[in-house]
Amino acid sequence: MKPVARFWRIFVIFFVIFVSMVFFPYQRIDAGKAERLASLRLHFEPISQASHSLSPSLSPQQNPDHRISDLEAALRARRADGAESAKNIKAVPRNRMEPANRPVNDRVAQLRRELYQDRVQETRVHFRENAGTPRQIKMSPEARRRGAVLEKAVNIAGSSQRERDEATARNFLRSRRGMLKISDPDRELQVLRYEKDHLDRRLVRYSQKWRGLDVWPAELNVHLDAEGNVDLLNGSFVSTPKRMVSDPVWSAEQAVNQARQTVDGGDKAEAGKTELILYAPGDRSPRLAWKIQLTVSYDADWLVVIDAANGSTLTAFNRAPSLRIAGSGIDVFNQRRDLSVWRESGVHYMIDTAKPMFDPASDFSSVNTIKGAIIIFDMENTELPDAGDFNAPLATSTRPDSGWVPEVVSLAYNLSETYDYYRQRHNRDSINGQGGTIFGFVRVGKNYDNAFWTPEMQGVFFGDAQPYAAALDVVAHEYVHGVTSHTCNLVYRDQPGALNEAFSDIFGEMVEYRTTGSTDWTNGTVLPSKRSLKDPANDQIEDTGYYYPSKMSQFYSRGNPLLQIFKDQDYGGVHINMTIVSHCFYLLAEGLPGAVGIRDAEKIFYRAQSVHLVSNSQFVDMRLACMASAEELFGADSPQASKVAEAFDAVEIFENATTPAPRPMPAVSGDDAVIFLSDNPAIGASFLARYEAALEDGVMGAWLSCYDIAPARPSVSGDGSMVFFVDSIQDACFIETDGIDCEECLEFEGVIHSVAMSADQQVYGFVLLDEGEPTNAITVIDLRPEGQTRTFPLVATATEGESLNTVQFADSMCFTSDNQYLIYDAYNVLNFQDGTRIGVWSIYAIDLLTEQTLALVGPYSDADVGYPSLSRTTNHLMTFDLVDVEAGETLVIAYNMISGEFDVVAVVEGEWTVPGYSPDDSAILYSRPDPDVATGYSYMRQRLEADRLTPRGGPAIFIEDANFGVTYRRGAYAAPAPDIDVSSGVLAFGNVAVGGVSSLPLTISNTGTGDLMIESISLAGPARADYIIRGGCAGQRMTPSGNCRLFVDFLPAAAGVKAASLIVESDATTQPIINIAINGTGVAKTDTGNGDKSGGGGGCFVKTVLDQ
Repeated sequence: MKPVARFWRIFVIFFVIFVSMVFFPYQRIDAGKAERLASLRLHFEPISQASHSLSPSLSPQQNPDHRISDLEAALRARRADGAESAKNIKAVPRNRMEPANRPVNDRVAQLRRELYQDRVQETRVHFRENAGTPRQIKMSPEARRRGAVLEKAVNIAGSSQRERDEATARNFLRSRRGMLKISDPDRELQVLRYEKDHLDRRLVRYSQKWRGLDVWPAELNVHLDAEGNVDLLNGSFVSTPKRMVSDPVWSAEQAVNQARQTVDGGDKAEAGKTELILYAPGDRSPRLAWKIQLTVSYDADWLVVIDAANGSTLTAFNRAPSLRIAGSGIDVFNQRRDLSVWRESGVHYMIDTAKPMFDPASDFSSVNTIKGAIIIFDMENTELPDAGDFNAPLATSTRPDSGWVPEVVSLAYNLSETYDYYRQRHNRDSINGQGGTIFGFVRVGKNYDNAFWTPEMQGVFFGDAQPYAAALDVVAHEYVHGVTSHTCNLVYRDQPGALNEAFSDIFGEMVEYRTTGSTDWTNGTVLPSKRSLKDPANDQIEDTGYYYPSKMSQFYSRGNPLLQIFKDQDYGGVHINMTIVSHCFYLLAEGLPGAVGIRDAEKIFYRAQSVHLVSNSQFVDMRLACMASAEELFGADSPQASKVAEAFDAVEIFENATTPAPRPMPAVSGDDAVIFLSDNPAIGASFLARYEAALEDGVMGAWLSCYDIAPARPSVSGDGSMVFFVDSIQDACFIETDGIDCEECLEFEGVIHSVAMSADQQVYGFVLLDEGEPTNAITVIDLRPEGQTRTFPLVATATEGESLNTVQFADSMCFTSDNQYLIYDAYNVLNFQDGTRIGVWSIYAIDLLTEQTLALVGPYSDADVGYPSLSRTTNHLMTFDLVDVEAGETLVIAYNMISGEFDVVAVVEGEWTVPGYSPDDSAILYSRPDPDVATGYSYMRQRLEADRLTPRGGPAIFIEDANFGVTYRRGAYAAPAPDIDVSSGVLAFGNVAVGGVSSLPLTISNTGTGDLMIESISLAGPARADYIIRGGCAGQRMTPSGNCRLFVDFLPAAAGVKAASLIVESDATTQPIINIAINGTGVAKTDTGNGDKSGGGGGCFVKTVLDQ
């Protein structure tokens, strides 16, 4: 077994009931399938998940790539108002194709009519069930009797019979490229041999190629009759891969070593021919792979195919004998711990297979195929990677009961105890709840002072500067971050982020309580920095002179001086304000008179976390979730429910309306139209096309671009007037959708890999090429008055602000409607000590305000994810492709990133469908293989229920012969923007007795169409000390139509007029700062005039406004 990690999630792929359909291989989701999907908790992250990392951008001055400044200048010139002189001056570049007589092409129309009507009806096609490509094409018996053929013989003067036959065969292959699903038959099909038989029939056999590599095993035969007409095609081949990475992650040497491990006696085998191929057996998606011949003996000549992206064995593998045994070791605190270890070939590995989650059928040739174990790696003080290298050997010893590194023993024991806690107390099987393997890493870096969880590797990492791995509650703290990411997916900033951290501290102490029988209510007791759940105010925050809060009146808002000390204001104080909630748990469990006890308290909080909370839950939502959980567990009138309310009251988190769902923006009015790619069979290239009924486009649409384009999804503006795309010579181009003028390009031939344009046409994303390969950075050019040009190096993410530079490049991109986030998919390569490497796809987001990278979806070991696209009227619904690489099927996923709900909208044979929402979000549209059209795909429309997730009815064809579609409506588009309103511009208390108290409410509402961030609420003015805020909203992000209620208390200490101001700061576009006048008069108790107004209370939850 190779003692080096290959880390990624073992993903549970859906088992789909196969229904073969000849021309449209679509699969409906039956009731059993739907029930199966509903039982799965897929790990699809919200847009601001706990897994995050800083990705500081580079300005054009800082960026060594001089092309950035030139690109910005070219973009600004093309988008400048009144730049009429830029039109129609572009010369025809080399290697571009131009359709004749655009937009009407008689030859194209004739070919299409022939393809759709005449020949299809006379042709008999048998398709391969999984590959979706023809196994045989021939004319019908009736057509043959009439003398019809698939392709008539060409007549080339002065040519040989073979030359004429090959030319005829080529014409046939070009005309049937859509049915064959071969994008470029001239390049992808290479003549293997030419034969002539005694009947004077001829055969042209082709091997399949992809970017110069053999596609194996794949061949295709074109048969010609005695007159040289094509009358039959047969073979076994696959469609052109849409998105295959051609650069192998595993080297040939590594692949041979891996192959040796799969064969009995492989260490002594003679390695023969080794070649890089595209492995395409037809029953699964093609994979880049190494084909290796290993000869062990005369009767054992092995052919092994190793996946070049992840090192898995695609054709065969063998499990080496191994054995689980009992072991032990001395931990960091000199305690002997009993352990379960794995022995193989005389070496002992710190791999715990004794848990109920372990799958005895696991393959131990790689840690990636060990299912349900706890695996410990020793990084041996290797630094975190800064260029993709990642050294992490498995922890080993020559004996089961000695020779272990103490940190390895500590982490193995603590992870085991944490697993047992969740299994016994909450019936939760591992971090993901599905028995997923747990990875732990010790001795990270040199003097590395941090610990973190990363979903990229389903692992916890512990630096060497402190005894992190030895602290049971600290290990459990990071473990719980994983649990949170698989349950409520709390946004890692402001109040949701503080809840995220609070859960980790709370259950860290609960793990400690189960293991030791008691808890000190202090997280990180053995560390210099610690947090108390019992008495937060007793612990100073990192020698700042500030102390942890225990109630909402001590909450640190973003404007507080303390948060300015920390990077990014600690994302709104997530590691600080968390103690308010953790202290609430202590009170519920033990601190209040008649407290419910630890066992009941942990049940309530776990149910709140796993059942009720969602990604954007605020503190008040936590109160409501715990109330609901207590009532469900113990009854509505139970003592437990009563104590929950009492505990939250004690920390001043009062009941209020829950966080509302975002209000949809109004959709652009009009009829749905679509921009798409369509093949021109007369030329053999793809062009932009349009279908818009209002412009009297025919049922097949109309050509739009003058030149051929790259096979990628274009961007369309929110008002439907403009398209931004990459053409065939890798330049970025604009074209108006009215089709009056040809495209205008930036004149950056060979430089652009992919592009994105915001709905308001103000912000643009670019992935550039370097020597023909995409770079691992995204350049964002913001044309707004205060906008900047920034280049973001691409990083993978982890908790606690860490990052791993494993991303190779980004591909498909899109902006949220408010231009705050850029969503993209990216290819990652993880490298390990002995050269082991893994290639995986993930979906990420860059927060363009905070410059954080956020992990949204993936990676998964046996599935690819890609082509993310957001809904048009909200920013929290996303659709994307999830490709089952084994089954060769694509699941179109619709996902609500706030609630965590998702559904499968369609199941399609093939790899990528490039889905997207309709302009009003009432449907999802996607490409589906269609063998009867030149492009090979047609554009489907699947209606949705009101939740915008659940499919309603079956799919319908929106337009034939279309791929990479984007729907739009032509009309006025308004970009979303937050706005703020307050219930009163003046808080007038009148007369209040000295020493008394009077309260007045204030409601803050988001009346805009974008999220509103309440950045701070503070008091100002000469008499501010006479007023206190209870139930503030600072640090809360409100969705459109959301509101929050607070109370201001007037407590006059002396007689006289008391004037002050309540200042509300937000990111509202119209009123970022609101100044609310406050006045009242303190009077003697016998002279209140209008009566004593003391009393009041309530509100949503309290916020500190006094200076800290």
